Amino acid sequence: MTDMNRDDIRAAVGAGMISEAQAASLVARAQARSGQRGRMAGLDEPFELFRGFNELFIVAGLIVMFLGYGGFVVSVWLRMYEYSITDIPPAEYLNRHWVETHLWYGFSALVGMGIVIALARHFTLRRRMIAPSIALSAIFFACASAMGLSIGSAMANGDDTTLGIGVGAAAATLLLAGYHYIYRVPFALAPIALGALATALSAAAYVVMSFGSAAPESPLDYLLLSSEGPFAVLTLAFGLIFLAFAMRYDVSDPHRVTRRSACAFWLHAVAAPSIMHTVAPTLFLQGTISGKALLLLFVLVMALFAVLIDRRNFIISGLGYLVALIFALLVEGAADLAFVLLLGLGMIYLGAKWESLRGRLMRALPDFPGKSELPPWELSDADAGSAMPAARPSASGISAGDIREAVDARELSETQAASVAELARSRNEERSRMSGLEEPFELFRGFNEIFIVVGLCILAVGWFGLNAPAFSSSNELSTGVWALVGMCGTVALANYFTVRRRMIAPSIALAVIFSLAAWQMGHAIGDAATSDPTLANSIEAAVPTLLLAGYYILFRVPFAMALIALGIYATAFAFLALGGATPDSPRDMLLLTGEGPFAVLTIFLGLVFLAVALAFDMSDPHRLTRRAGAGFWMHVAAAFALVNTVAATLYAHESASAQLLLVLFVMLMAVLAVVIDRRSFLIVGAGYIIALFFGLPEDPSGASTFALIAGLGLGLVVLGAQWQFARSWMMRILPDFPGKSRLPPWKLMDEPS
Repeated sequence: MTDMNRDDIRAAVGAGMISEAQAASLVARAQARSGQRGRMAGLDEPFELFRGFNELFIVAGLIVMFLGYGGFVVSVWLRMYEYSITDIPPAEYLNRHWVETHLWYGFSALVGMGIVIALARHFTLRRRMIAPSIALSAIFFACASAMGLSIGSAMANGDDTTLGIGVGAAAATLLLAGYHYIYRVPFALAPIALGALATALSAAAYVVMSFGSAAPESPLDYLLLSSEGPFAVLTLAFGLIFLAFAMRYDVSDPHRVTRRSACAFWLHAVAAPSIMHTVAPTLFLQGTISGKALLLLFVLVMALFAVLIDRRNFIISGLGYLVALIFALLVEGAADLAFVLLLGLGMIYLGAKWESLRGRLMRALPDFPGKSELPPWELSDADAGSAMPAARPSASGISAGDIREAVDARELSETQAASVAELARSRNEERSRMSGLEEPFELFRGFNEIFIVVGLCILAVGWFGLNAPAFSSSNELSTGVWALVGMCGTVALANYFTVRRRMIAPSIALAVIFSLAAWQMGHAIGDAATSDPTLANSIEAAVPTLLLAGYYILFRVPFAMALIALGIYATAFAFLALGGATPDSPRDMLLLTGEGPFAVLTIFLGLVFLAVALAFDMSDPHRLTRRAGAGFWMHVAAAFALVNTVAATLYAHESASAQLLLVLFVMLMAVLAVVIDRRSFLIVGAGYIIALFFGLPEDPSGASTFALIAGLGLGLVVLGAQWQFARSWMMRILPDFPGKSRLPPWKLMDEPS
């Protein structure tokens, strides 16, 4: 029997082979057999927005497609009444055609929802892509809101905005609830919750206004419990309702192996601000010491609650109020910034030691109803002293023995076990068939990494705020010391988060912070070394670039390559300035027809970056190591330098031949993107095609322009959906060329060699 991972189990649940309760039980059994039960990777609160860059590519296509569709709808409506996209009808004209206008927009929104449903069948049900599913849910909600607003406004005949908004929010909420029931996209619960809250608030406003009272005058009336009307109380009540539903999802899946965990995450994301942003500002704006003391106590209680339920949303929602308290209670700026720095350090420590701190808290608390149904908190002795806490089961976490034990315990039937095993086998074959054909791209693993990044950002604000006086006073020694301490602190944190914990998002954030401190060091050295501002600028650009290169050698953070490329670009232009060559405007850096060698230098550096990126790619064609990540960021730098220079030059020429050459150039970049399996060149080039569409003549309404944009978006979506097959076909028809065999694999498993 084939081993399987958690994604296989999720697929089995999605296919209706087993229930989510059976899935949770099966994973718990696998953890117990491997000694992992109860070991929670608290740093890894499940949170996914995308898997691979191709999903983001498809999302970009969806955005372009539906923006084009929206523009087309507006343009057709304007054309019906003989107006143009730049000549909007006056208000009195709209009032005469109020019903027809909203019927048109309602019908168009209905068509948009139909398009979303058709796409969701492929990307959500069949391909189970995360980012496209989220994007389609958001677009469906936007279309449903538009249809609801059209119906509500037509019912009110434009006389009652509150009624129109209420009907629109209610319709959008109900329609999206049906969408979620069919497609089970966890993200959809967030706009459903927001829609329910908007419906309730609109209904309350309608009732209040019916009795002659005034509607809320500012957004604060919806948040401050001390304001008139029931609005803030409703916001708080709905926040508690959302929290109750989120907890119900959580306790039904304590090991967080099914979609219920993701559903809970998005409900917590709405519940936390609904609760925090009603109670906290009410206490803060009282302006009294007792109010601030109660606010501090409330934020601390919410932080303990967040640790208790293993959800970080409440802490992040309360951070702004902690910072506001710091600045309200302390007068001196340095003290404020020092406390902000300490707050950042505290968040970083909490994120780094979340699982062990949570274990201590849970052991210290007495038993209470539901405690055993919360996510596990006990760590094994090995984990307690480990720098790398154990993660939840991954690649081969569930074995054939686990399935057999589940059958023997009557948790699964023989038929279910056979179906799950067959599904795992077919998915393993699909993974092998697609091996090397996806463009890997990661920004974070789990919500705890984002939590730590927030702490790092707060730390950086406090740190750079503290050394701002030294920097602004042009004290080179003081600035250099601050920069050196900042770089050493960043290196120390990188040793933990990058080397020992191998976290992605904190590693990226630390690389950015190091680059800022290195730039400060370069500024101090440049000012100390020479009084010539041009030479000082060259040193200021070269020093951080060299320091970043050393940082990359030490820590091998792929994102650092993008920063190095940016530093090389800045250094090259700074040294050009030493010879007296200074661009008159930013356009000179891109236009080959501009004065000076700047655009030529941009192309040259772009080619260098492309060569380095291809060297990384060819050294790891299956994209299994960090070299693939470094190649990705170098391709991004190369695409911006090469595509923008050539395309901007052709676009600025404005002749028909130049526009034709621009189209051919973008098509060539698209072919290059498919051949090397990197999408950056295609994404950058698509923007110029859209710009060309807007330059089409004889289209006062803009309908044909937006139709072409929608068609371009659809083309990007189709290409993203069939990228592997399109690339396999293209590589087969291309003749052999040097390096072809070292590019990422393109032959599918069922194709002849």
